[in-house]
Amino acid sequence: MLAAIPLRQAMLKCFITLKPFNETYSLLDEHVSRLDAVLQKITGKTIEYRGRDLGLLPRRDV
Repeated sequence: MLAAIPLRQAMLKCFITLKPFNETYSLLDEHVSRLDAVLQKITGKTIEYRGRDLGLLPRRDV
């Protein structure tokens, strides 16, 4: 779980170098969507795209 969030961020950074709507772009988008679905199923939460950790990890209040 903890490794999946940086992996997702790295995958999204790859979008910058790709032209929209080509085969690689579509495959990467599909993989990100599948990863999101798996993370949601594991945690039982919906992804909060504005959150640094996608809102999936418990908050640590200091």
